[in-house]
Amino acid sequence: MTESGGAGSHFTTGVITSLTNERIKRVRRLGMKKHRKAKGQVLVEGVRTLSSALAAELEFDTLFCSQEFMQDPAHKGLLIRAGRLGAKIFSVSDPVMDRIANVASSQGVVGVVNMPVWTADEVIAGAERAVHEGRRALLVWCDSLSDPGNLGTIIRTTHGLGAAGYFTSPNTVEVFNPASVRAAAGSSFFLPGAEDVCPDSVFGCARSHGYQVVATAARDGMPLQDLDPAVRTLVLVGEEAAGLSADTAARADVTVTIPTAANVESLNVAAATAIILHHLSPLRS
Repeated sequence: MTESGGAGSHFTTGVITSLTNERIKRVRRLGMKKHRKAKGQVLVEGVRTLSSALAAELEFDTLFCSQEFMQDPAHKGLLIRAGRLGAKIFSVSDPVMDRIANVASSQGVVGVVNMPVWTADEVIAGAERAVHEGRRALLVWCDSLSDPGNLGTIIRTTHGLGAAGYFTSPNTVEVFNPASVRAAAGSSFFLPGAEDVCPDSVFGCARSHGYQVVATAARDGMPLQDLDPAVRTLVLVGEEAAGLSADTAARADVTVTIPTAANVESLNVAAATAIILHHLSPLRS
């Protein structure tokens, strides 16, 4: 397979048809967490999510396209922008695309993108910039979440409601799990978030900056509507079945509960987080 010249220098000629092609084997290995972490790369599927990665100007490694996708003039702009961000662009046969895609709705395009990385200090610093610009700072701590769809939805909601960022505990599912990436719908490329963070460092930093720390519980907390938004708030959310760990819950200044019907056990954690963040959203200032 050879490189073409000129403006299309990132494009290759020929079609990858072998399932044992070394590039295809490397892409498939990114389906496993240990390989994503080792390479610092994530698979991105579909036009919408890839467009978000392009808008975030992430560094692209490769882009694999079906022949139909490659030949569609509507996708020319996406291909050119991906090339400018470093992608080597390959056309692949349909069986190869089926092998590397995680979902049927990949739309004939799969990218390998370098993960954005933020530290906890960078997340806090971003929140402080919001305060200095006259906005409330809202952050979210995700404690022991196991469902990647829930985590991705929380990241999307956190981003959409104007929060400054998020943290995940060491035993929370990976932010760049393919299912989390799909559920986040591009927000994980933009919203600063620190993974696998030591709780002592986050809560200590939050205390030193004067954050109101708000725990969430299915029962027996302060009704959410009685909680007044503070200049700085850190919201703690946990797995819906078990809730927050006892250690995490004990770090809060206040525990809030969303009033629900008596015969409802609890809300889905992503839905509950959306309700709480809407109440506290800086966009409502």
